Amino acid sequence: MPDKTALNETKNSNEVNSNHFYPVLGKSLAVVILIINILIPGIGTIIMGCKSKFCGKWVCYELLQILLAPLIIAWIWSICTGIKCHKLAR
Repeated sequence: MPDKTALNETKNSNEVNSNHFYPVLGKSLAVVILIINILIPGIGTIIMGCKSKFCGKWVCYELLQILLAPLIIAWIWSICTGIKCHKLAR
């Protein structure tokens, strides 16, 4: 039977790794990105990607969100990206 402590440590390390991918922005910029992602999917993600040290990886997300914007899934994905950015903002 797996140790619960080991499972919690693994879960926490995965959360840190996924959050590390997102840039930490100021609260005001994070709100602007969230609003832009709600109105025009992908554009706020472009701004956020430019602020990230993983800019190359964000390009795929940006393009997919823009190209798939007519589909509701891409629009929801864009909003979720904006919400996560806002939660990590300082």
